[in-house]
Amino acid sequence: MLPLRQAVGTYEAQRASGWRWPEGVLPIADFGCAVYACVDCRSETAQVLLFDPNPGESDLAWSIDTPSLAGWLRGWLDGTAWFCEESTLGEELDLELAPWTEFRSRI
Repeated sequence: MLPLRQAVGTYEAQRASGWRWPEGVLPIADFGCAVYACVDCRSETAQVLLFDPNPGESDLAWSIDTPSLAGWLRGWLDGTAWFCEESTLGEELDLELAPWTEFRSRI
């Protein structure tokens, strides 16, 4: 997970970049290759979004990883989340995440 100062700095840098970063979406984990797990701070459950700019289009870069930050943290702590080294979930599933439809209204 990113330290708070680094998360805020990354948020500010992304907002200033050409990627039209949505307001209130704070990156909390850097998976490398410009892929981030982010918390939607405007969501009641603090849903976790996955930002992956590698498809090359802004509309395709955002998807819903987990409906709540609590669920995302639980998966991280118990090792069952797709991004955990111990987890085989990523190998079993194709990780087709639902697109985040609020993207356009938040930029």
